[in-house]
Amino acid sequence: MPKSDTPKKSKETYEYEKNQDVLNTSILNPYEQNQNYSASNQKIRRTFPGIAIKAIQHPFDAKATELLSKVPLLPEFLKFINKIFQEDSFYVLCYSSFLKISPYQYPRLFNLLEEAVRILDLKVKPELFIGHLGYPNAISAGVETPIIIISTEATEIFNEEELLFLIGSHVGLIKFGQNIYKTTANILLTGGIVGLFLLLSYLNAAPIANIVASGGVLLIASQLIHWERMTYFSGDRAGFLTVQDRDVALKTLSKMAGFVHKQQDEINIESLIDQAKILD
Repeated sequence: MPKSDTPKKSKETYEYEKNQDVLNTSILNPYEQNQNYSASNQKIRRTFPGIAIKAIQHPFDAKATELLSKVPLLPEFLKFINKIFQEDSFYVLCYSSFLKISPYQYPRLFNLLEEAVRILDLKVKPELFIGHLGYPNAISAGVETPIIIISTEATEIFNEEELLFLIGSHVGLIKFGQNIYKTTANILLTGGIVGLFLLLSYLNAAPIANIVASGGVLLIASQLIHWERMTYFSGDRAGFLTVQDRDVALKTLSKMAGFVHKQQDEINIESLIDQAKILD
């Protein structure tokens, strides 16, 4: 028998194409296997056991992650950050400043978290908190024990499906296993320039060394913050896989950008898409 000229696919290529098929087609057919009865609005949503990270990760995120891995002295910088800002202190802040969601406190939010974890097959369930952040969104952080903090403002303008999209997007970000980067980026975003100079004060360096260190920290900080922004493209994909409804996903994103309580019925998804195309 003549040999086929078609090259044999690698295991990685096969897994990638299989997961892309899941992304492109499976969520449109609720009658496929791995169905689950949803806690939000009584919908049947498909689960994705064993889904690969690369099937969800956006190309912008993948490129930024690759660039971040090449930043000089990044591992040393991360160790330095974690030495100063112990993760235990972050959890103390959460438990002292926010409300922890549980089956007994805001159980509907707890059920949405459980649903997102089940759909995206996250092995470790994050702890969920709610608090005033000043904007309708959520943040995720933590390395050993991941957490999600959802803003009170989000619960005031999002319905349950939209909250599922939001929580699912952060469950997806946690699934990527890069929370040490994200935690550090959140510290830098929160601390800003003051935080950077605070870090430099711990270096006990000479004036010239401080200038050099300042440039290095700023370079690392800018790369981390750029990477952190790119991860949200992947988070949006994870949110869409969780809620499995295009209009819900887009409406949630539009509400994050701007929202008028008395005119919420006037949100136009197609106008939002046209606006986004300007940035292509």
